Amino acid sequence: MYTIDPDLLRSLVAFDETGSLARAADRVGRSESAVSLQMKRLEEGFGRAIFARQGRRLALTDDGYMVLHHARRILAMHEELMSFVRRPPMSGRVRIATSQDFGEETLPRILRNLGRQYPKVKFEVQVEGGLHGLEALEKGKVDVVLTVGLSEHPSTHRLRRTRLAWISSPDFQLKGNSIVPLVVFNHPCRFKQRAIELLNEADIRWEIVFQSPSLSGLWAATRAGIGITVRSSYWIPTGLVMQNSEWGGLPNLGETDITIHYYEHALSAELLEIVRYIERSILLDSTHDETFFSAPSGRPDGHAQQGKQVGDTT
Repeated sequence: MYTIDPDLLRSLVAFDETGSLARAADRVGRSESAVSLQMKRLEEGFGRAIFARQGRRLALTDDGYMVLHHARRILAMHEELMSFVRRPPMSGRVRIATSQDFGEETLPRILRNLGRQYPKVKFEVQVEGGLHGLEALEKGKVDVVLTVGLSEHPSTHRLRRTRLAWISSPDFQLKGNSIVPLVVFNHPCRFKQRAIELLNEADIRWEIVFQSPSLSGLWAATRAGIGITVRSSYWIPTGLVMQNSEWGGLPNLGETDITIHYYEHALSAELLEIVRYIERSILLDSTHDETFFSAPSGRPDGHAQQGKQVGDTT
């Protein structure tokens, strides 16, 4: 029976996060040839191609991205076990900023579990736009930020990949050649911007029929059938559905990342352990597994495909 050495998985994750074997080798403290050998061992063990050459670059195949997805979860479970074994009593405070995408379901569940694990720790939470959270992080006003997208920021740690999706009520119908009714935020939002750009490129008429400052307002208007909205497929509330990429002839919106942001050097060992717990909680959240998908072919490296990556401001 084939067993997987966690060190192989760590090197695979390092390759994806750094974009090359050389930089992955620096990350895991091995030589480039040693990491290359590790990747060959992974391919031999799984019996399928995990990597493919694209010019002078090495890229993950679709199977490779599936292995990467499970590798992150396996390593998260390993860290969860080790954290339980060595966890010391902990007190203090953790300042968290998060975009609204996490505020209704994901973050409350994480905070509830954190409260049980660290009963003497105080958690201070701000639910606002991702860009606002990153500004607070840069000023030292928060310790960690959860966002959808914004993976180009130097504090980024990518956790999962997810689609951008057209979201509607289950019985909403788009009629041929009709104007697309959009439900959007009333402030800058890169999801809104991308949807409008793609509709314009496809010469599809659209109009904004409802604007809200809050995500709950978007969900309520969409659930009522007033129009359709655009969000990540990471979490879609009850009463709404994600439409496929060609629904009603609408353009494919592309993909984005679920990201966590922090500066490791600025955190104490105790605080970093709590941040790692939040990372593991998102990685191990099986309620969102259906949103994982294979990377499109033709990607030049281990990073998100240029022109398809979308961040958020909400």
